[in-house]
Amino acid sequence: MVVTSARTRSVSGPPSARVADLVVVGGGALGIAAALHARRSRPDWRVALLDQAAPGAGATGRSLAVVAPTGENAAIRSLVARSIELYRSTGLRAVVRRRAALVVVPEQAEPLLRQQTTSPVRRARTSDLQGLHACFPDLHVRSGEAVFAVDEDFLQVDTQALADLPAAAGVAVACGARVDACREADGRWELLTAEEVRWHSPRLVFAVGPWQPPLITTADGVWNPPRARVKRVAALHVTGHIGRPNDPLVAFPADNLLLVPGGDGLRVSFLNPYWRSQPIPAGPVEAPAFTADDLAAGRDALALRAPRLAEQADGGQVFWDSYPVDSPSSIGPASLSWLNGGAGRGVRLAPALAETALARLAGTDALPVRPCPRPNRSAS
Repeated sequence: MVVTSARTRSVSGPPSARVADLVVVGGGALGIAAALHARRSRPDWRVALLDQAAPGAGATGRSLAVVAPTGENAAIRSLVARSIELYRSTGLRAVVRRRAALVVVPEQAEPLLRQQTTSPVRRARTSDLQGLHACFPDLHVRSGEAVFAVDEDFLQVDTQALADLPAAAGVAVACGARVDACREADGRWELLTAEEVRWHSPRLVFAVGPWQPPLITTADGVWNPPRARVKRVAALHVTGHIGRPNDPLVAFPADNLLLVPGGDGLRVSFLNPYWRSQPIPAGPVEAPAFTADDLAAGRDALALRAPRLAEQADGGQVFWDSYPVDSPSSIGPASLSWLNGGAGRGVRLAPALAETALARLAGTDALPVRPCPRPNRSAS
């Protein structure tokens, strides 16, 4: 296990026993957001972030990392709006950029699109359609469909830059630290990693995504995390399609298709109906391989809208993601918060879910967001 820190007081104790005011288990978008929010709102806390690999190495680093201002119900829309506000008003603004978006839906779906989108929606102008055709010459919009533009609040996160933020903010980052057991005793939590390093903290946040959680034993007995399904998901890559900086994202909600042009090619999020729920991976699991079947499924999905572009698809990536059965976040015992975004919500909801979890752990209704103090860059 490697521990890095921007502040020498981020952790304490001998090498085999470390102490923090908050330990966050899981270095995806949710865990990173929780650690950063704690540093901003409670600069007196020693905060540690543990990951079995490294921050951003799991589903977060492999996702398209698009923050869309949409939600299927009022609760999700409220969280999305707050997340976008936090992305833009805190230290997270350094890792996001605004993306214009075009959304293609049936004419009769316009009221639902406006209801489910937290930002202003307008009919695409001639200039929008000309730009769309320039970026995707063979893109097919069906009869009875309309193109709408969302000019604000679509964001894209630089996941590598996001992964670098915790150490720079003074969080003690432990890479290669897989938590095998967690127990509550005398008002504190003790965590034991596979490397037999013990961490002690009065507060915990778990954000382990699709990975098998450790045995969590509270003062009252074993606590079972909320139910979740694990799915194998993929994104298609077209390296020959190099986008321009201002090219818009293009979404086809009815087809579960999202086109994200960029400087390194076009990435396509698509739905493969044959990806089934899997048992939760136990222990460290490598990302699954992108196969010829994945490439064929992605090409088939993209060909419904851009057949010539689909023929150019040359690869992609596959990863595990977890899909909460109930709520996207769940609170455990009084001093433990369990966060699960899943279904594309991890990056999108991370700041708002982190804010909610940390407010509860701190025993307040809301935690004020303060500028993060400048750390002294030293290793421990």
